[in-house]
Amino acid sequence: MAKIWQKLTYKIKKINKRPPTSRYTQMWDVNIVLNYVKTLSLSSITLKDLTIKLCMLMALTSAQRCQTLYLFNIDDMECVGDVYTFHLKEHIKQSRPSYKVAPVVFHRFSEENLCVVRTLETYLHRTAAFRNDSKLFLSFIKPHRAVSKDTIGRWIKICMIRSGLDVALYKPHSTRSASVSKAKAKSLPIESIMAQAGWTAPSTFTVFYDMPIVQDNFSKTYSHAVLS
Repeated sequence: MAKIWQKLTYKIKKINKRPPTSRYTQMWDVNIVLNYVKTLSLSSITLKDLTIKLCMLMALTSAQRCQTLYLFNIDDMECVGDVYTFHLKEHIKQSRPSYKVAPVVFHRFSEENLCVVRTLETYLHRTAAFRNDSKLFLSFIKPHRAVSKDTIGRWIKICMIRSGLDVALYKPHSTRSASVSKAKAKSLPIESIMAQAGWTAPSTFTVFYDMPIVQDNFSKTYSHAVLS
């Protein structure tokens, strides 16, 4: 029994010594999704498509996880001019004693059908009549309750499928990698990318998120770099 335990312990230690690697070796082009999102005109969009569009634009322009989108609360939302800011009062994955969670900021973009702020304003207007929860994202099905982070992930997956992406290969979380890879391709400084994604170590980006973009077509703000 002692020998079996020693062998098991040795195998566990050997596994733990393996360097961490990313799930992906290359990343989808953000433009593929944006080309689909642009077809969802805000002037004639259904609530379901509006919700899906807002989820995807927020995920791409903020480089945040579904968990963070789930935590967005309109009571903690601030609007100043063309900028909307969400202050996070609950723990996220990066939370730790020495780390202060930064607010998530969204900037207006010149092209209306790609503008996350215009989409957010449309969503807030459309949901105002039945809103019964301060969480930003509500179900588009009655009784319109606040949704879980898994539901947000499913909405992002729907958008990826409609855009023609292989969801057997790419998961909803890949929006984070696609976003930062596009930002790097647009020559945004690594410091800006790290600040936007909430990383303190450059190795997190280089090991897990810095991917060559498939069919990439080569702003002052992070969101503009991703959308342009």
